[in-house]
Amino acid sequence: TSASISASPSGRKRLAIKDELAKMLVEANCMYWGCSLMKIVYQFISNSNCKEGLTELPPPTVPRLCMVYSTIAVPVVPSLKSAVYLLEERIEGDFVKYINNNSASPRPGLNNKQKLIAEFLCFTQRVQYHLSHGLAFLSDFQGSSFSHMS
Repeated sequence: TSASISASPSGRKRLAIKDELAKMLVEANCMYWGCSLMKIVYQFISNSNCKEGLTELPPPTVPRLCMVYSTIAVPVVPSLKSAVYLLEERIEGDFVKYINNNSASPRPGLNNKQKLIAEFLCFTQRVQYHLSHGLAFLSDFQGSSFSHMS
C-alpha cells in the first residue's frame, strides 16, 4: 500500500497519521533497542574487568556514552490530530559523526578525544554483533563530543 502524503501550511510534507505513527513507532523502537545494546556492552566490560587473572595491565579508559532519550508525542488538540512527533533529548555541544555508515572504522579528521570515542564505538559494534550472535549492532554513531570517562 502506498502512504498518502499531505502538505502542511509550512510546506512540509507529512504522511497520513496512521502511516506516520507506524514509522515513528519503528524509529522509537530502534532507539529503545539502541539503549539496550549499549547497556550490554557496558555489562560485558564490567564482567570482563571482574574476572581474575586475565591480565596485569590496568583497565583501559572507557568512555561512558548513552543513547539520547526519545518518545513519541501525539497531540490531542483537534487542529493538530494529523501530526505525530518523535521528541529526542537535546544534545549539547558540537555535533560529531564518529563512524560512517559504510565503515566499521573511525572517520578521518577526528581529534584525539573524538578518536578514542570512535575507537570505543567500533569496539561496541563488535561486542554487540558477537553477543547478539550476529543479529544486531548499532551504526551511524553521532552526537556531542562530550562523554564521561571511567
